[in-house]
Formats: sequence, C-alpha cells, structure tokens
Amino acid sequence: MSRADRALLLLLASALLGTPGCSAAKPPRTVRLAAGDAGSATPAPTPAPGARQTLRFAVAMPFSPHEAYRVYKDLADHLGDRLGRPVQLTFRRSFAEVNDLLRSRQADIVQLCNEGYERGRGGFGLAAIAVPRVSGQIYLPSFVVMRADRSAGALRTLGVAEPNCAPGQAGLAGATRKVAIKSHDRAIRAVREGLVDAALVDGLAFERAAQADPTLRTDLRILARTAPYLVAPVAVHPDLDPRLRDRVAAAFMSLPGTPAGRALLGALGVDRFEPPPAEPARHDAPGPRRASRGS
Repeated sequence: MSRADRALLLLLASALLGTPGCSAAKPPRTVRLAAGDAGSATPAPTPAPGARQTLRFAVAMPFSPHEAYRVYKDLADHLGDRLGRPVQLTFRRSFAEVNDLLRSRQADIVQLCNEGYERGRGGFGLAAIAVPRVSGQIYLPSFVVMRADRSAGALRTLGVAEPNCAPGQAGLAGATRKVAIKSHDRAIRAVREGLVDAALVDGLAFERAAQADPTLRTDLRILARTAPYLVAPVAVHPDLDPRLRDRVAAAFMSLPGTPAGRALLGALGVDRFEPPPAEPARHDAPGPRRASRGS
C-alpha cells in the first residue's frame, strides 16, 4: 500500500471514529431506556400531536453514567408500570439544563435543584409534585468538601458546582478564587484529584456519590455547610394534564409499598417521596458556615 493510500485510510478512520477530546463540542444527547443498552443514545423524538404520548422524564446526572442509568432505569420502569405508558429518560449534566428542557416542553417531568425550582415556579408556573425525604429531612444544606489530608488554611480555590443552583455563594473566608464546575460529580472529583482546594456541592448529590463510593467519606471531609434548602423536588410543566400529574405523583409516593420500590429508594439515597410543602421555606444565609469539628 502506498503512502498516499495509508494517509487516505487514516483520514477516513478519523472521520468515522471521531477525534478524541472533541466530544464536548457535540450537542447533548438523550438515553432511551427502552433500548436496553446502557451505551446507546439517541436524540429525543418529537411525539405526534394528539397521540398517546410517551412521558418524558429529565434528570441531572450527578454520578457516573453507568450508575445513573441503572438507578433511573428502575425508576422509569416503575413509573411506566404504574402509569401504563412508556417513560423516556433524558440525562443532562446539570440541573440548569434540565430546567431548560421543561421550560421548552421537551420534558414533562423533571427533578430539579431548589433554586431551579424557584426560578421555574416564578418564571413559567412550574409545579412541584413530590419531594424526596433524605435521612428524615426534606431540607438539606449544600456542603463545602475538602480533601481530608488538607488543612482549612490551605483553602484558596473553591469550585462551585452549578453556580445557578448553589445557595450561599459568598464562599468561605480565605477562598480567593471561585471556579465554576459543570456538575456535582465533577466538582467532587476535582477536589479528590487536587484540581481545586474545595468545592461547594449539593448535599443530596454528595450523599449519593458517597453511597456509590464509600471511600469518599474518608478521602474527603465536610468543611462547611450552607443553610438548608428544599431537596431536589420532582416537578412538572404547568400544562401537563392534571389527572396525569396526580397519577405521576402517586407513582413516586408508592415506592415504599413494594420490596422493589424500597430497594430503588435505597439506591436513590431517599427515604421516600412525599407531597411538597404548600410554601417551601426559604433559609437565607450569607454563605457556607464552618462545620463542627468531627463532621
């Protein structure tokens, strides 16, 4: 084979396989759980008007894709069984992207951070239908996490996962630079690998990550906590049929009723889902407060 032929083959291979490091420039993709393959991904189809539509459920993915697929596949299956219709799951890396999907009617159900919920509620009438109770609480703080082998005096760079969702962004005294990080799992990894000194991450996201990888609790420590806020509510677009909305809420709340449902709650790091408070409490705070010694 000539040198020119070899060069042509290399160009063709690059076009077919893609160039490493360029995947971040591609548009977001959705994972259809009905495909049955954790590695398969297809663009979300647009349902035909008036047809019995697939229910579209969008969630942020705060931990590894494989683990998220496994856990949320079971949840989507539960919802589909209870509702008698297919449920299509869409993953996004951030709560902000999930909120955008609901606003644009590309999703029917979402799980949001509290700040995204408040903005959606004020902006286009987003309605919460269920709230997870975690360790007996429906209000949890965000955590400032730091490597266990670092001292608080070494804090200079603070990573902030999803700045639009993180409460109390004034940060900690001593942090001279803030770095926006796309998602909570990446923020936790950045701390662990020493890319930032500490990171402000969602409390539920940290608990889920620590459940999937218990060594996080020894490798990292909680340096500070924000004031508590409503834990990641499940919400729907205000134009969703009220009868369907009530059935979706009931499907979430039915999880403790079966062994499979209880196992799913355990995988989610949630005690149960329950109706949201009529008016969620607002816990305003200037920023993260130091955790007590031994936290």
